[in-house]
Amino acid sequence: MMPTAYQTLGIHRESTDEEIHLAWRALAAEHHPDRHPERAEQAAKINQAYSLVKREKDRKGYNDLLELCYSYCKACSGKGVRAKQRGMTRVKTRCEPCHGSGVIA
Repeated sequence: MMPTAYQTLGIHRESTDEEIHLAWRALAAEHHPDRHPERAEQAAKINQAYSLVKREKDRKGYNDLLELCYSYCKACSGKGVRAKQRGMTRVKTRCEPCHGSGVIA
């Protein structure tokens, strides 16, 4: 089973545009083919994943496709994050059963 774009970028479905961009930049720099020619295939996968989720309207279409192909994680209701109460603050953490992608293959 292929990883989702969210898994490839190491983000969750509720990530903001800025979080997605920062994750992509960090991975793109780490796997850049000019620095590491042996990682060219991984760099291509990272760029393809980013192109699927970089804009809100692109994410909407991609999420609709995920609904058809995968089943949503029941632990986080497909959001990829779970809220926990710590004192007076609600803290969002990455969902462990789906690894933050919001789907289970």
